[in-house]
Amino acid sequence: MTEINNNQPHNLHFFAASAFDWCMSTPDRDLRDVIYIMEKYGYNYNLYLVPVPHDTDYNIDFFQPQVEGTQWLGYFEVNKKGKQVHCLKCDHVWDERESPYVCPQCGNTDKEQTVYLTTQD
Repeated sequence: MTEINNNQPHNLHFFAASAFDWCMSTPDRDLRDVIYIMEKYGYNYNLYLVPVPHDTDYNIDFFQPQVEGTQWLGYFEVNKKGKQVHCLKCDHVWDERESPYVCPQCGNTDKEQTVYLTTQD
């Protein structure tokens, strides 16, 4: 396990990891950037404060930094919304998680009369 240097800001970094992706803060990427990147990946993740510079070589086991003094800051769930469905019969829009096969407004079950809405990033 890597030992602590000291607690000066340039000797600390944030490390976030999901089962599929990871990201860490650097001099050019702060905590807000790390959170933004992890949210964009779309998987729930754990966040850690690691008491060594970002470029320190250390082990990661089970998605956790193996550095003495590392603090677990929490588990964060990505705000996932279901796809928005538009019923062409009654013009109702709903979240597909609410009712994946039937329009909750008019009872439409015809897949030819519904479309998924998309947004541009």
